Amino acid sequence: MAEARSEKIIRLTALKPSEYHLWASQSEATFRVYGALDIVLGHEPKPIVSEQVNTTQATDETSDQDAAVQALAPISAAQRRVLAKWEQQDDLARQALLACLQKAELTKVYQLQSAHEIWARLAEEYGPVSDIRRAQAEGAFYSLQKKPETSMQDHINEFTTLQQEVDYHRGTIPLLSSIQINLTFLRSLGSSWASFQQSMGPRIHTIKPATLFAEVLAFEIQNRDEDETEHSVKAYTTRHNHSYRSRNRYHPYSKLDDHHRSKFCVFCKRKGHLIDDCLKKRWKDTQAKEDEKESEKEREKEHEKGPIRYDWRSAINMNKD
Repeated sequence: MAEARSEKIIRLTALKPSEYHLWASQSEATFRVYGALDIVLGHEPKPIVSEQVNTTQATDETSDQDAAVQALAPISAAQRRVLAKWEQQDDLARQALLACLQKAELTKVYQLQSAHEIWARLAEEYGPVSDIRRAQAEGAFYSLQKKPETSMQDHINEFTTLQQEVDYHRGTIPLLSSIQINLTFLRSLGSSWASFQQSMGPRIHTIKPATLFAEVLAFEIQNRDEDETEHSVKAYTTRHNHSYRSRNRYHPYSKLDDHHRSKFCVFCKRKGHLIDDCLKKRWKDTQAKEDEKESEKEREKEHEKGPIRYDWRSAINMNKD
């Protein structure tokens, strides 16, 4: 029995009181591998083995009165094996728990005689999460707002870190659902993303947070490219001061009203104006005209140089060589 225990030792990660939940999760997985988890959690109590009682009737005629003679029979071999196996598993688990504790924690449980008693005492001491710490974690998570100078990827990383911290401090409270995470994330992006949230429709209730993060990143990159193009168009039109648009004429990229909301540009795929008023289309046409002018100038320069003269003497000499 002693040799078997020396060959099979359960090793646990050292307990840090501030990380009790992580330690408990790791320890449960280890005890499960060694088949001692039910003993540690108290789901498998110590087997109660009672000695069998045999009752025989006395037949001695010289006795003053009939008496029942009771004899205790020893426990069976099968019962003894079950009891020995349970005690061995309990001893292994108890030794593992005591070995992973520092002195401050060890002094609180060293007198307890079973693994389940030690486990329950540690859970009672370090398991409950204070309401203050949970409130702080949830407050930081639900009040997070994306800053303009923060990139979308950094914001997602910060949001995920806070979400994991909230789940860690919830203790026995169920973890955040996907819909709770999705709605909280979209709210953290600010009012400028309200139209994106509306475009999600019922999908927001079914997709995973990781999928939502990927779609937001892709949408943010696409909008960034469109904003850069729009900025170039506006800068070009301002610099050249086109006279074909009067001062009081409706700007195609201004805030939409009821009159212009039904208009749709087939070139830039945006609402509020038609293709004739599209600044992107005008900018592209202007660039094409400038390119055509440059090509025409190049042709004129080539024409001014005159025809290429052919030196027949040089050709004869080249053939001789």
